[in-house]
Amino acid sequence: MTLRTPDVIKGHIENLADGRVLIIAEGEESDLERFAKALVIQNTIINVTGIEKEYKAATCEYKSFAKLVESGETDSRLDAAVDQLKALIVVTKEGVNVSREILAVTLENLAVGKETLEVSKSGFYEVNSKLDCMLSKQDLMISKQDLQLDKTDLTHDKQDETMNMLSQVIERQDIMIENQGELVEKMDESKKEIVKETRDLRKDLKPSLEDRLSRIENDVAQIKAKIGLEK
Repeated sequence: MTLRTPDVIKGHIENLADGRVLIIAEGEESDLERFAKALVIQNTIINVTGIEKEYKAATCEYKSFAKLVESGETDSRLDAAVDQLKALIVVTKEGVNVSREILAVTLENLAVGKETLEVSKSGFYEVNSKLDCMLSKQDLMISKQDLQLDKTDLTHDKQDETMNMLSQVIERQDIMIENQGELVEKMDESKKEIVKETRDLRKDLKPSLEDRLSRIENDVAQIKAKIGLEK
């Protein structure tokens, strides 16, 4: 999730190693209060449990509001996304194995049904005995199916948890990419300003240099005339 700050708020936001987030913001008191209320976010991705506020005199050193990204932070988040993806693949494979087990149990039930049909042809008394045996086997198969269904539910829960974690990682990467884009734009603007100021300075210095050069040439000509180098 991207938190939009009004232009009147200046400062930066930084992720701390212990999982907290440090925000330094400067602006009018009313704007800062609205900003603090907007920080109370609670959803499936972000859950702000509390805010510790400390007021100090503004330093006026910030020109905008941006996010500080430590070296390697983007790489670590990409590594975390890869780990989560690997976990999702493992969970998916487990789900496939569970489905195979359920299929095997189903085939076994079909075989039991065929055996029951064949037994019915060999006589009533023999059928009763074998039917009891078949019913016991079917009860056992049903128990196995219930167990496999429980495993399938657990697999689905793990898949949902992994997908939620991946969504959080992707959302945070989008925020970092957006902040980096804003930083590049500001660097380009600063570069243009420096180039313009340099050009203006050259324009201002050129007349002065030309005037000084002309006076030096006149002085040299007078010296030469005095010592007889020029007629």
